[in-house]
Amino acid sequence: MLPSQPKNSVVAVNLSTAIAASGTTNPALIQRYVNELCNVTFFRSGVTEEQRSIALNALLEAAESLGPKDIIEGQLIGQMLTAHTAAMECIRRSNLAEQTELGRDMALKHATNLMNLYIGQMKALNRYRGLGDQKVIIEHVNIAPGGQAIVGNIASSPTKFSAAAPEPLAIERSQDLPLPGNKNLNAKQPVRSKTKKQ
Repeated sequence: MLPSQPKNSVVAVNLSTAIAASGTTNPALIQRYVNELCNVTFFRSGVTEEQRSIALNALLEAAESLGPKDIIEGQLIGQMLTAHTAAMECIRRSNLAEQTELGRDMALKHATNLMNLYIGQMKALNRYRGLGDQKVIIEHVNIAPGGQAIVGNIASSPTKFSAAAPEPLAIERSQDLPLPGNKNLNAKQPVRSKTKKQ
């Protein structure tokens, strides 16, 4: 069983860093944010309050460096950082000299899951910020004589993505409609091909 935090422990944090890290100026939300980070961050037994404060302030500074714009971004960043911290702790435990092979395997599996969680949270943060992957799929293209086309995947940076409406694509008719005045409207009409004489 992992040692828990001592009851009534006091952890001093830099207030301006906590505000910037949480993405909010609401005192109650800042307090909750800092408490959550402190409660989920693993500290080895025997760690002093000063060491705990240094570690938590470092975590808050890392969150601040990612520039959360609101409390949702602050929470996603907090989840990312605590998942990273837990993954690093699992890797540390896997490398202990007295670690069994089964213990090493289990620690590395936990680390892998946590690192995948970190990547998932990073993608969620990017999607929330509007920086997710954008794909444009063109189903049908007509190329006029003498025209050129690129066939293949074309990737563009999300920041260069144009919000302007695309030009309409030309659509070819697959069937000719019955000609007006024709007695048999259901009969298929001959399709005339337009060929250029050379």
